[in-house]
Amino acid sequence: MNWKTKICLLIWLLVAFAIPSVARELQYVQGQIIVKFTPEVGQRIAHKQGGVTSVGLASLDRRMERYGVYEMGQIFPHKESELDLIYQLDFSDQYDAREVATDFARDRHVLYAEPRPIHRLCDEPNDMSYVNGLQWYLNTVNAPEAWDITHGDSAVIIGIVDSGVDWDHPDLADNIWFNSGEDVNGDGRFTAIDWNGVDDDGNGFVDDWHGWDFGGMTIPDNNPDEGEPVHGTHVAGIAAAVTDNVLGVAGMSWNCTIMPVKVSRTPYDGIRYGYEGIQYAADNGADVITLCWGHSGGLPSQFEQEIIDSAFAKGAILVASAGNDPPTAPPDTCPLYYPAWYNHVTAVAATDSNDNAFSWTFYGSWVDVSAPGAPIYNAWWNDTYTMLGGTSLSGALVAGLAGLLKSVEPHVNSDEFETRMQTTSDDIDRLNPSYEGWLGGGRLNAYRALGAAVPVSLTHFEAIGGQDLVTLNWVSASEVSCHRWEIYRCVKEEGEYAKIGELPGCGTSESGHIYRWVDRQVTTGMTYFYKLKQVDFDGGTTWSQVASATVSSAVPQVCSLNQNYPNPFNAFTKIGYQIPKDGPVSLKVFNISGQEVRTLVDSERVIGEYEVLWNGRNTEDHDMASGLYFCRLKAGDYRKVIKMVLVR
Repeated sequence: MNWKTKICLLIWLLVAFAIPSVARELQYVQGQIIVKFTPEVGQRIAHKQGGVTSVGLASLDRRMERYGVYEMGQIFPHKESELDLIYQLDFSDQYDAREVATDFARDRHVLYAEPRPIHRLCDEPNDMSYVNGLQWYLNTVNAPEAWDITHGDSAVIIGIVDSGVDWDHPDLADNIWFNSGEDVNGDGRFTAIDWNGVDDDGNGFVDDWHGWDFGGMTIPDNNPDEGEPVHGTHVAGIAAAVTDNVLGVAGMSWNCTIMPVKVSRTPYDGIRYGYEGIQYAADNGADVITLCWGHSGGLPSQFEQEIIDSAFAKGAILVASAGNDPPTAPPDTCPLYYPAWYNHVTAVAATDSNDNAFSWTFYGSWVDVSAPGAPIYNAWWNDTYTMLGGTSLSGALVAGLAGLLKSVEPHVNSDEFETRMQTTSDDIDRLNPSYEGWLGGGRLNAYRALGAAVPVSLTHFEAIGGQDLVTLNWVSASEVSCHRWEIYRCVKEEGEYAKIGELPGCGTSESGHIYRWVDRQVTTGMTYFYKLKQVDFDGGTTWSQVASATVSSAVPQVCSLNQNYPNPFNAFTKIGYQIPKDGPVSLKVFNISGQEVRTLVDSERVIGEYEVLWNGRNTEDHDMASGLYFCRLKAGDYRKVIKMVLVR
């Protein structure tokens, strides 16, 4: 039985809750909270007097009366465990449940008090191939959960810079870009009067209602439709097919708009005009640009990077396939692939349904994220559908997510999107040990990318070589669910890194934190490379960039205090010093009035070189005001003071 026959066997109409295409605030049941009493309180029988509940404990009874609690009952009355200490309180809905819970949580008889959240079904479309499981990859990347946040905004434009798009395909047509600047009579559709041979919108292209064909049949034209071989239609469908229309397939970005830009000739002879296509898409308002083509080998092109820089400056997110069929396999390093390697471009490798890297995907430290690449079922030329495989399809899936993200965060840029992919994807290194560190942040997780804050933002990571040791310093600007930091080391940058230690994280915090770890298992004269792996509480991971240092054998001969760097500074500054013998060291910061504001070091130190970071905060961890500060080092008889300028 072919795929078409299978599709026609099943038509399922989904009746679901209406979900607006904006991120939704979590809602709570009003007039109700959940509390857990301490074991000392134990199980309590509620008594009612005058319609108000009491439990015989003064502080709790006062709160019961304050909010008019009229009902209290065990949630799990038949459990012989601490679950029988959990109760539901019902009260007047004139009070906000969150505020009531906060007040009850202050009571010493309560372990916790929480409002009851209203959970929602994950939104799923009724497109036939999604319903019957052919589009398995959308569930793999948590698309339904992401769609509960947004269905995508039609104002967000995804430029399909490719071999053309079958723009009247029944599963694409309603999402195809229409250039209103060429709509002469303003009726919102293409009619005969609009075909006037005039560049009405002055963008340099005549009658480009649905995009542009830079290749044509050797001469460019205004019809970016696709001919053989077919590629762009499949890419367009994966990224933004019309969704929830009871037809063949669902698109990742649901409602986002498709801008077809054909950059090959007919008959096909390669992608000749890709960078002209990028410029066209960016100039005409594309928020996301897909680049599911490229080449390996040779040197990077200044021209190509300049065009990408121009699109980046216009606010576009650029997503590129990492490439197929590399000439190497692990443990050998993979060659670079362009344009995926360029600055401001998110590079996408391919995985299968089990999160394993395909042998035919390019890989490397320059890859930013991985996504399912085969078998991918979606739209095909001449109003049909088919199954394909390749990193092009992985890239299209990530581009669709970029469209969703632009729908809820319009100002996110390409570099920020790249970081989001690296920090919110699911770690799959353990499934791909030979590709560790070469599949980007992991396999795409659309829900985490849309709904979660970036777990940790590193502002500083360095390795400093000293006498028979290497010191690692890193600074986080903020942390979300940071469980621990794992430290990895290697003797070459692109080699196999081994875990050598770990430090606990700081959980969730809006403020920055300074970390320090010393590697003493080193050899004099050797250079070592280090990476950090941040692990959050739900198992998600984020890799840092690489830092390196060479181990020194030199012994400091004199005391010294170096000028801080940077200076002036804003968030953090680095202060270096060295001591020629073991002994007590004091390093303190003073304001212009001579008052001590922060002690950075006050302990015994062994001979060696040191660096300390100051975050511009005082002993109480409050931000200091802009101005001039002094840093004083005392070590034995040595005294020195440097001036530091803090600029907020």
